[in-house]
Amino acid sequence: MTYSGEKHVDYIIERFDFERVKKFMDADDWKWGYSVPTISELKSTALDLLMGVKDGGYGDNMLTGGLIATNCGDYLKLEFSIEDIESIYLNLTDNYEKDKKLKERKDKLEVINGVST
Repeated sequence: MTYSGEKHVDYIIERFDFERVKKFMDADDWKWGYSVPTISELKSTALDLLMGVKDGGYGDNMLTGGLIATNCGDYLKLEFSIEDIESIYLNLTDNYEKDKKLKERKDKLEVINGVST
């Protein structure tokens, strides 16, 4: 990072719209534990996440409660996510390894038989 990691953290904490996140969490009744977090709790958690990723000591990404902090190399990023999904969960099914081997065999047979180039 061109500037110190702390300068990047301060920049984000000062400019991130915690009020908007709080309003959404209130409207959606999105609780951390037993209550919707306060703006102070949101800021404190964001600060912990950003400090955790700024030097890469905890990896490049940390997340909790919808907040995601990312070390992008030359800068830091903080976001609030309400929805995400990854297809990696398909790889965790019981049939994944079997299906993968069947596909590899099929691809090899096609090459051998001249079906594929």
